[in-house]
Order: sequence, then structure tokens, then C-alpha cells
Amino acid sequence: MSASLRRAFATASRNKLRIGLIPADGIGREVIPAARDAILALGSAIPKPEFVNLDAGFEYFQKHGTALPEASVQ
Repeated sequence: MSASLRRAFATASRNKLRIGLIPADGIGREVIPAARDAILALGSAIPKPEFVNLDAGFEYFQKHGTALPEASVQ
């Protein structure tokens, strides 16, 4: 492992890793949970990530008039 990669892992390990999940429409409802499980199964020098479920997609658009709410962007 290169020195720069080790530094990146060391920096990341001091911070909490937040990963936004947007299951949205189509296969996202199947793929996103599987991807989350794969990330957790891999393990790493980075502490256990915090997963944040976010709204987006066509169904959200039909209900609210926007496909990607500002809250999900933030």
C-alpha cells in the first residue's frame, strides 16, 4: 500500500464515513440493499459507515413534483 493511500485511510478512520443510499425506482430497491451488505462485508480500515436513506426518483416525483428533493442533495 502506498504512503498516500495509507494517509487517506488514516484520515478517513478519524472521520465518520456517511454514505447516501437512494434506492429510488426500478432495480434500485434490490441493488442498493445488496450493495450496502457488500460494503459492510468487505470491511476496511475505515470505521463502520453510516448509511443514510435518501429520497429520489420517479415515484417521489409523482408524489411531490420533484425527482430529487433539496434534502437529499444536502
